[in-house]
Amino acid sequence: MIRKLSFAAALVLAGLLTGAAVAVDPVKAVAVADKIAAPYAHTVIFHLKKDSPADTVEKIIQGCHTLEAIPTVRALKVGRPASADDSTPKVALQDYDVGLVVLFADAAGLRTYLTHETHLKFVKDYGQYFEKVEVYDFSDQKK
Repeated sequence: MIRKLSFAAALVLAGLLTGAAVAVDPVKAVAVADKIAAPYAHTVIFHLKKDSPADTVEKIIQGCHTLEAIPTVRALKVGRPASADDSTPKVALQDYDVGLVVLFADAAGLRTYLTHETHLKFVKDYGQYFEKVEVYDFSDQKK
């Protein structure tokens, strides 16, 4: 009998702790919902000029993170190519310097982003270092 009560008390306690953990941070719950409801992707592949300063990649990555402040940005990922050991074998290209993916709720969010002063400043500050920029925009297609 005592074992049954102890087990029941443990289940109740686990349930309370789980509910409290979810209720504690509703901001995170909204952030997760925003990311899920961001079906419009803006992908940019940056190829730098050969004579760019050695620290240019790091500066561009930092600059890309400033784009997260644009209100229509739902999520942003930026970085160097994954190593050959960590990427899709025989398929993943590694002939670029920085990759950027920005998620939006819709195409209107992308248009706001493209004309936003933060984005325009990024282009002004770093555009001189780009040899080639490839842009791929697509929206998640539901069945």
